[in-house]
Amino acid sequence: MPRRGVLGGVLWLLAALPAWAEVALDLGVQRLVGAGMVAEGLQGRARVLADGRRPLELRWQDLKAEGTDWSWPNHGLRCADSVVTRRRFACHGGRLLPDGPELALEWRREAAQQRLEIRFPRPGAGTDRLELIRSAAGYQLTADLSGGALGALQQGFWPALEGWTLSGELGLNARWGNPKAAADWSLGFSGLTFSGPAGLYAGEGLAGALSGAFNGASGSHRFRLEAGALLTPWFYYEPADAALELNLRSVYNAAAGELILERAELSAPGVSALDGRAKLLTGEGFKVQELTLNASGLDLGVLYRRFLQPVLGATALEQAQVQGQADIRLTKGRENGWTLGLSLRDGRLADRRQGDDGASLFGLRGVMAELVWRSDRPGRATLGWESAHLWDQQLAFGAATLEFLTEPDGGRLSRAASLAFLSGQLSLKRLELHWPMTEQGLEFGAALSNLDLARFSEAAGWRSIDGTAQGVIDSGRYDGREMALEGRLQIRAFGGEIEVPRFAVSGLFGALPAAETAIKVRRLDLQRLTRTFSFGKITGSLNGDVDGLYLEDWRPVAFDARFANPDDDPEPHRISQRAVDNLTDLGGSGASGALSRGLLQMFDTFRYDRLGFGCRLQNGVCELSGLGPAEQGYYLVQGGGLPRISVVGINRRIDWDQLIEKLVQITHSGAPVVK
Repeated sequence: MPRRGVLGGVLWLLAALPAWAEVALDLGVQRLVGAGMVAEGLQGRARVLADGRRPLELRWQDLKAEGTDWSWPNHGLRCADSVVTRRRFACHGGRLLPDGPELALEWRREAAQQRLEIRFPRPGAGTDRLELIRSAAGYQLTADLSGGALGALQQGFWPALEGWTLSGELGLNARWGNPKAAADWSLGFSGLTFSGPAGLYAGEGLAGALSGAFNGASGSHRFRLEAGALLTPWFYYEPADAALELNLRSVYNAAAGELILERAELSAPGVSALDGRAKLLTGEGFKVQELTLNASGLDLGVLYRRFLQPVLGATALEQAQVQGQADIRLTKGRENGWTLGLSLRDGRLADRRQGDDGASLFGLRGVMAELVWRSDRPGRATLGWESAHLWDQQLAFGAATLEFLTEPDGGRLSRAASLAFLSGQLSLKRLELHWPMTEQGLEFGAALSNLDLARFSEAAGWRSIDGTAQGVIDSGRYDGREMALEGRLQIRAFGGEIEVPRFAVSGLFGALPAAETAIKVRRLDLQRLTRTFSFGKITGSLNGDVDGLYLEDWRPVAFDARFANPDDDPEPHRISQRAVDNLTDLGGSGASGALSRGLLQMFDTFRYDRLGFGCRLQNGVCELSGLGPAEQGYYLVQGGGLPRISVVGINRRIDWDQLIEKLVQITHSGAPVVK
């Protein structure tokens, strides 16, 4: 049975006892209703001490406000001293239970109103204050709170915010009555700093205001953020010299349970105009029934820099440069799902890597896009650009237009597309986007045909290589942070073929890309090869295999390579003095330049029977090998004919970086002078 006034009557009785008496009273009430509140499972202990103090402790299973969903379970109040009359209750030296903050509380019943005041002691000096007045006209709430009080309220009144940190200054003034009466409020904040338990939401030094008015049917609301920094999983914002302001006008239909936002206007950097309208159902939370949102003249560069760039760390867009203009329309009908329309023009996107050169890893110019995405049925999209490039415009692509079919959880390319690339064609066979970006993310397949190696090598800063290449990316994946590729490549160059039967690249846009692959070389023309790299003239053909090739940051860290003339090589085998000297130097015999100092200097080239060498790279060391064992090493070249000359390698192990340095010196030095 509800009990009204039982507790007050008991406490009043205790208050009436003489000061010299020392009395204790324990009580339990199943349900207590009064002053607009309902207490369930109420347990209390009240005492009167000989020195006149009246300690009091109350605990409840649940405390609710009548006519609302507010609930405060499993808490209590302890008072070192209390004053209890029929019109006044004061708690001195109080503390919220079980482990809440210290406070002082006073409730008064006056002629036409009830007043509740709570004060929290500040560290050092001063107090924070919260006052609630209830009268026939309604309620008035006033608060002046600092960081300590905010933390106290969070700990004592909002258990759902457990794990959050909160500090700053708040000033609140609010008035409201019954549902048909007017209400208004103003909340100012400064130095507001908070963070969530997972670090997904955070604010630092926020300053601004929230205000509004409501007359029972319609209202206006205003939010302004003037200073500080705000972080969410979707965007970051720092007002600096450009405040963010949101204005709303609303109409509330209590009978239908509808809240209509007649007008929403946003003022923010990069936003020329944004307005909207929505109808929300309030019966069970807030459910969007209808919505129209229009944003025009969006400056993508400003929006990217001010809102998006700080939350794109460790992605391919972390250091991007973005430009362009966009219009967006978001709608939802009463019977339909969500529809998003996007129009993008004059777009530009370029990744800007860190470093002194500021080189661009990739880029797009003249980007245009049209999108219609629907949450409940297919839509369509078009994406095009005038030009594209990789590696600071060294590898340029032609214009392209891609057409997509969109689905509620992503989209896919509706037909294959091709674009010019270094006199060849890059064909995009498959492109699928899955949302949200998970392990699938972006998936694609592509084919490359007739790539001009001369233009490619020039763009890459290599020596010119004549030939063509074609390849296939069987599977490409991008999950928002890393890109991985799997495929195969065929190159026709140096009169033969170089085949990459498989390759897999991960972290393509990351800080440490890694690749695994293998290479097969068949019947390369050694004369073309050695002429291109200025090694010294060698004629004949070359076969080879590189197995277990693993690269980190495009530097080989492991492989097993073997190269030799094919057994049925029909080409003549000749080798020049310079080539012999260079092979001798690489083999470590210490006889580099010996040919030009002896009788053999009379000969420009020599016949040889076979040529072959190998390298097994592990832990930064190359284990060298050749055609087979020699008396004091291994054969790199086995001589044939007269004069007969062989090249024997002595070194079995050499530092990989040292070997590369030797090769660079050899291929960049001029031809030796014979004296």
